[in-house]
Amino acid sequence: MYLAINEDLQIIKMSDEILKDDSLEIIELKGIDLETFRTKGHKIEIVDNVKTCILSNASEVNTLLTEAEIDEKVVEKIREKYDINKESKMLRLGILDKTNAEFVEYNEYVEQCRAWG
Repeated sequence: MYLAINEDLQIIKMSDEILKDDSLEIIELKGIDLETFRTKGHKIEIVDNVKTCILSNASEVNTLLTEAEIDEKVVEKIREKYDINKESKMLRLGILDKTNAEFVEYNEYVEQCRAWG
C-alpha cells in the first residue's frame, strides 16, 4: 500500500498502486492492504526521525520507509554476505559467464534480498 503525505504528516492520497506526485512524499506501507487501513483509526508520527504509522485498532505499528531507505536496508542485507569487493568479483564472474555457479548463487541471494525489501 502506498501513501502520499504532506509536510504536516497528513495523508493526502492512498492506493494499492504506486503513487507518483512530485509535490508530496510517497511512502510504502508494507504488510497491510488499503481496505484494512481505511477501516482502522491511524495516525502518522515522527519518532527518532522515522515516520511511523500507528493503527489504533491494532497492536501493530508499521514503520514507513522511503524508497531510498528500503534500498539502503536491502544493500545492508546484501553486505551481510557480500562485501563490496566480493560483490564486484561476483559481478565480473557474471559478465564472463552468467551460468557460473558462484555468480548464480550471488544473484539468487540478491534477488531474495530485493524481494525481502
